[in-house]
Amino acid sequence: MITLSRFLRSQDEDRYAPYVRALSLLVQGLELHTLDYNQDDYEHFRGGLARLQQKLIPQIPIPELLVLVGEAIQTFEEYNRRTAGRLHSQFQELRSIIATFSGAVATMVSASDTSLVRLSEIQSQLSAAEKIDDLRVLKTHLCDCLAGMATEVEAHRRNSASGMAKLAEGAQEFEISADRTHKRAVCDLVTGLPARAEAEAALSKVAGSGVAGLAVVFAVKRLKQMNSRFGYEVGNGVLAKLATYLRSGTNPEEGLYRWSGPALLAVITRDVPLDRIRQEIGRLVGRMPQHEIAIGARIVMISVSVGWAILPVTRPVDRLIRQLETLVESQSSEDSYATR
Repeated sequence: MITLSRFLRSQDEDRYAPYVRALSLLVQGLELHTLDYNQDDYEHFRGGLARLQQKLIPQIPIPELLVLVGEAIQTFEEYNRRTAGRLHSQFQELRSIIATFSGAVATMVSASDTSLVRLSEIQSQLSAAEKIDDLRVLKTHLCDCLAGMATEVEAHRRNSASGMAKLAEGAQEFEISADRTHKRAVCDLVTGLPARAEAEAALSKVAGSGVAGLAVVFAVKRLKQMNSRFGYEVGNGVLAKLATYLRSGTNPEEGLYRWSGPALLAVITRDVPLDRIRQEIGRLVGRMPQHEIAIGARIVMISVSVGWAILPVTRPVDRLIRQLETLVESQSSEDSYATR
């Protein structure tokens, strides 16, 4: 009986050995091909399968074999549940990041109402997204929306830059205008004419207008000698008389100004030939009346000699100003004359 029992048991082992090997291969396949998403969870899963492999021996009773099948299913189920939980948490975190990002963009960026409404709709859809495919679709919509908003922001930036440039230009023009108005009120005390700063502003205006203009400089010759011999009151009187005389004779379109030292400046934009203007100025200066002064009981007549020159008003104005200065400085010596 003992020998027969062993024989029958040996036949049962041979009969169920293929099932044991098949289950062992199935467990190995689960271990090899299961996604390694989280290392701790995966190591725990492999440990459970390894313990099952140790129990899969050819002599295992059929009831215990069925129990091992249940344990393998449970081990795989637990791993999948933990992995699914982690995937869901990551999905929720990613969804929250995208929603936070889109909300920050809507707060910081100046975009049209249409784009902001579209972005708000995407945020609402994000809160309801539950699948990765939904997130992919929303990502595409969000990219399109952000691209449109970037275009609007760039256009807004260009418009703002243009507006700021115009505002700065207007402020500069207002400042120049206000400055000119202020300077007009502060006239030269000797001649009563606008001061040099106003003359330079008039030259800049004519040079930038595209209108042909002429700068005529008048310089009293030997003014230093007059001041030295008769006093500064006489020299100032000569300048004042020259200003009154020229103002009544030249009548410059852009005005008559006190330049510096012995010089006055007229800015002419008259549309007449240059030779005619030269002739008119030459005749006017040639008829400059004598200046009368009282020395004690005597009346002394002083001949006033005026040098003059004409320069075209062109850019750069700084170069024109330097040329005018050179002409005025040439009158500093007794026998220096301005070019005629």
